Amino acid sequence: SAHRLALYNSAFIALAQGKFEKCRDLCNTAISIDENNANAYALRGTAYEKMGNKKAALQDYNAALAIDPKNLPARTGKEILSGE
Repeated sequence: SAHRLALYNSAFIALAQGKFEKCRDLCNTAISIDENNANAYALRGTAYEKMGNKKAALQDYNAALAIDPKNLPARTGKEILSGE
């Protein structure tokens, strides 16, 4: 829906601006509306990673991949974290 897309876009912009907590909160809202939103999990994972919470980041990347095994941001993020 348009609302979901607007939420995701706002979260993406927040991440790009370095507003990681805002990004996380917007992703939380997106996930509460649609728990199968792989992109929101992947984006929230990136926000957690930027905040230094690697455990939460991995959980979100795995959640995204459980929904969409081809989700590139989640696959890339997981590979980077797993390789550290």
